[in-house]
Amino acid sequence: MASKFENWKMSVEIDYLSMYIKTWFAFLATTKELHPLAISKAGDGTLINEYKKNLTIPHNYETDINYYIEEVFKLGEEIIKRDFPESYFGYYYVLNKQYSDEKQIQLSTSSTKDDNDRPIKDILKLKISYKEKHGSINENNLYIQLNTNQKKFHKKLNCYYLDCNILIKDLLSDDIYKEKERIVSLIQDELQKVAFSKIAEINGLDAGKIEELKGFANSLIVPVIQIFRTEFRNEILFQPQPFKDFPFDYDISSNKLKVLQWFIQFNYSLRNIMFHHVIDPFDEKWLKLFKNTYLALQEVVNHNIKMINERT
Repeated sequence: MASKFENWKMSVEIDYLSMYIKTWFAFLATTKELHPLAISKAGDGTLINEYKKNLTIPHNYETDINYYIEEVFKLGEEIIKRDFPESYFGYYYVLNKQYSDEKQIQLSTSSTKDDNDRPIKDILKLKISYKEKHGSINENNLYIQLNTNQKKFHKKLNCYYLDCNILIKDLLSDDIYKEKERIVSLIQDELQKVAFSKIAEINGLDAGKIEELKGFANSLIVPVIQIFRTEFRNEILFQPQPFKDFPFDYDISSNKLKVLQWFIQFNYSLRNIMFHHVIDPFDEKWLKLFKNTYLALQEVVNHNIKMINERT
């Protein structure tokens, strides 16, 4: 007997899936009415971006919308990671393509003098920046360079600087991008590999000399990496959406726009999953996700309709 009741309950939950789909199309229709110049045959991406750019906050946001968006965030985070892990980053993070950082440390005051007989300071610099190649996430990377004006650097390592790349896809794998220490350690490891390979290219070195040069390389790499470790924040490069600590620790009143913009983008991505992937329509968590998404989105549609009516 209990199973019959559960079946009735399930039938109600399944209705939220169809209600969400209808509401999404209603949302698109109202969005096109509000921004007709953004309609494109290439897809709805331009339209969605225009809507987000001109978004206004519904008057009932805190009472009828915010709670459901918080639930969507938590449910979606679990489900997307479980069923579509390759898409997870795009739902919950944005890569800061303007990222650039430089750290420097003064090693010593050299006995070398400039033209005015002033001592030249030995400066060690670590430069890290985002580099985009071909627009493909698989090719994009962090470019890392370690350089110094220290003369013995070139004399000992037979190069003027150390540089390497870390592919963004490698930072995304195994969730490295979420942990500051893993990012910093990977950068240090890659610099060491480059330095040690430079040493291996020098002919005629015995084992003792090789170890001496490795120690010299580490004496340069470790201190500047330590400065980088102290100041680096991985959320500056890999920016959580809609912002860090959502939905557990934030001020609702001052963050309505960011949260609502994230929610609209989430819906657009969710629509892509529905149209291009296979999900289980009887999965309890998916149904809860569609339920909460529908309940928030219908209020957004009501807000859109109100704005359209006010125009006429």
